[in-house]
Amino acid sequence: TAPANLNLYEQSGAFQILTKTGSPLRRIQLADDSPATPAFLGKTQGSNQAGVDAGPPADPGTWSTTAPYPSSIMDNSADYINGKEYSVGGINGSFAVVANGYAYNPSADTWTAIASMPTALEKPATAAVTGKLYVTGGWDSSGNLSSATNVYDPSSDTWSSLSANPNPTSAPGVAVTGGKIYLVGGCSDAFCTASSTVEVYDTATGSWSTAAPYPHPNSWESCGAVNGKVYCAGGINGFTTYSDAYVYDPGTDTWSPIASMPVDLWGSVSGGSAGLLVVSSGVTADSSAITNQGYAYDPATDSWTAIANAQYPVYRAGGSCGFYKIGGSSGGFSPTANSEVLSGLTQCGVVDVPWLAETPTTATLQPGQSTTVTVTLSATTADQVTQPGTYTAGLGLANDTPYTVNPIGITMTVTPPAGWGKADGTVTGTSCSQSTAPLYDVLVQANGKTYTFSLPTNRNGAYAFWAPAASDPFTLIAAKDGWIPQTTKINLKAGKTVTTNFNLQRVSC
Repeated sequence: TAPANLNLYEQSGAFQILTKTGSPLRRIQLADDSPATPAFLGKTQGSNQAGVDAGPPADPGTWSTTAPYPSSIMDNSADYINGKEYSVGGINGSFAVVANGYAYNPSADTWTAIASMPTALEKPATAAVTGKLYVTGGWDSSGNLSSATNVYDPSSDTWSSLSANPNPTSAPGVAVTGGKIYLVGGCSDAFCTASSTVEVYDTATGSWSTAAPYPHPNSWESCGAVNGKVYCAGGINGFTTYSDAYVYDPGTDTWSPIASMPVDLWGSVSGGSAGLLVVSSGVTADSSAITNQGYAYDPATDSWTAIANAQYPVYRAGGSCGFYKIGGSSGGFSPTANSEVLSGLTQCGVVDVPWLAETPTTATLQPGQSTTVTVTLSATTADQVTQPGTYTAGLGLANDTPYTVNPIGITMTVTPPAGWGKADGTVTGTSCSQSTAPLYDVLVQANGKTYTFSLPTNRNGAYAFWAPAASDPFTLIAAKDGWIPQTTKINLKAGKTVTTNFNLQRVSC
C-alpha cells in the first residue's frame, strides 16, 4: 500500500575475481597472555615475530604479492589515488611512530618516498578525495590524539594544513561519498576506549560537522562507501568484538542494520570496491586468532560472500580500495614489510561500467505501478571496450521496501571485427642463476601502422590481444624494469593467431 523508491546502480564484473580460490586458510592462535590489542602501541617492545606466509593463492588473478614496504610497518593508513597506493604513518620495527610515507607504482612494482607528514602519527584516518590524500586524527608519539588535519598533493609532493578535527580518534572507520569524509567511531584515548561519534569533513567547504552516531561504540571497524551510502561492519569495543554491520544514508542521517558478517573481525583492511564492501584479514574469534579470511558485502542482496584468502594473515595493516594490504602484524606486536594486492578492485565508491548505460536510474512507483528501464550495451569506442572478449556486470536495485531484489546479471560478448587477428605468447625471464620462469607485469606493446596496443603479462607470464591485420607489420616490444627489453616484428592474419614468446635477461648480474 506504500510507494516504493527505487535507485538503479551498476556493479562491475570484479565479483567473479573475488570468488576464486586464494591462499590456504590460516588462523594464527594467540596465547592467552598475548592477545591482540586495539590500544596504542608506540614505544612498545615487540617480539620480533616473523610475518606468517600462508602460501601463494591457488588461482592466479586473485591476491599477488608486491614489492615489500621499505620498512617493517603496522598501524599505517593508506588509500588509492590515480593508479597508485599511498601509505603514511604507522609504527616501524623499532616501534617508533613515524611521519614518513611512500607511494606504490604497480607498473614498476616499486615504492617511492613522498614528503613526510608534519607530525608522526599512528593509525590516523586517511582518505583520498579528488586526487589528494587527507589525513586526520591518530595517535602521536606519546599516545595523545592529534586534532591536526592535513592534505597531501601528489602533484607538488607537499602537505597543507586544514581546519582541526573537533573530535579526533584513532583507527576509525573511514568512507568517502559526495566529497565528504566520514570518520566512524574509533579509539578515543590511548587505551582505545571506543567512540560512537561520526565526524564528517566536507572537502569542498573545509568544514566539520557531526552525523548520527554509530549504533554502538566501536573502533577498528571496516567501512567503505558504495553508491552514495556508508557501510560498516565488525570492530571492537574493549573486550567485545563484533560481526554486526550497518548502513548510513546521508540523505536521512540514519543508520540501519544490515546482514552481519559470518565471523567477528577487527583490525582488517577494507574499502568500497566494485559496488561491494570488501573486508580482508584481521583479528577474529573474540581476539584469539589472526586470520587471512575475507568477505564481500553486496548491498543488492544484503548478503556476505567469502572472498579469496589473502597470502599474509595480519592485523592492523594499512589498506584501502585498490585493493591493497600493506604491512601489519602476524602476532604479538611485530610489524612486517609484506604487501599484497587483490586484483580487479580499482573501482572505488560509485561504479561506472563504461560499456553499460541505463535510463531512468531512479523511480518512485505507487502501488500497482510499473516502469520500463532501457539498458544499452555499447562497444564502439576505446574508452568503453579495448579488446574483444566477454564482459560481465550487474544492475543493483536499491529500494526502501522490506524486500531484497537480486542484482540483474549482464553479459556482453564482443566478437573481433572482420579483418582482425590475434597475437599471444608468454614472456619468461632468465635469472642470474640461469633459472627461467614466467615474468609477471611485463609491458608488451604492439606498434602497427595505424593501431597501437599495450598490456601487462599475467601471473603466468602470458599476454594476448587482437588487432587489425591491415595495420601490419607490428613491432612487438616486451619490457620490464631490471630486464633487457626485446623487440620483434610480426604480421597478423585475419581470424588467425600468431604466437610470439619472449625470454628476457637481467640487466646486470
